[in-house]
Amino acid sequence: MSGSAVDAEGWEPLSPVERAMARRMSEAIAPLAAQFVDVRVDAALEQVSSMRADGLPATFNAVVVHAVLVALREHPRVAAELDYSGFRRRLTDDPGVGIAVDSPRGLVVPVFRSTSGELTEIVTELDTLVTAVRSGAANPELFRGANFTISNIGGLGIHGGFPTPNPPQPAILGVASAREVPVVEIGQIEVRTVSSFTLALDHRALDGITAARFFRRVVDIVESPS
Repeated sequence: MSGSAVDAEGWEPLSPVERAMARRMSEAIAPLAAQFVDVRVDAALEQVSSMRADGLPATFNAVVVHAVLVALREHPRVAAELDYSGFRRRLTDDPGVGIAVDSPRGLVVPVFRSTSGELTEIVTELDTLVTAVRSGAANPELFRGANFTISNIGGLGIHGGFPTPNPPQPAILGVASAREVPVVEIGQIEVRTVSSFTLALDHRALDGITAARFFRRVVDIVESPS
């Protein structure tokens, strides 16, 4: 039990955050598709360590956010708003990225927008946002305007999953734990650190090739972040 009041029949009310999630996900019944890839993250983790040594609050999540923002600007349909009744699309040149954050209120999704697009700036701005949310900030403006969401469950040792897009967003990126695995390179077995990425999409909004081109760009940036 979470400590909420339980009635005589054993029913416990959902928290406000849980209610919001239930309402949103009840709208998520749509033709879903997914794409999967194992991403080599050795270079990204090295860059995170280097930035931390320079005093920056760097995280692997910041590298992923940077990659997603670059790829969304190159493939704007992945962040487009769809009007299914009118069969029309509205693009944005300033996509907001929802970041799933485990907070004292439960799982919440503040929205991140980069002021410059540079990785070092994203590191600092993302840390400020996540710190504010985890300290209890509840400003509604922090949670509005997402065009795409990243759900990183790697910190809990989960090796993969199938996230569900948050309507009306066309897609969501799931990021799993980083782990060492044997990889064959030019006929030789090497140990590399990889993470499984999943791109889940509303197939009404995106076709597979558009999603794949966006996804490939994200992966390429994460694997070669410099």
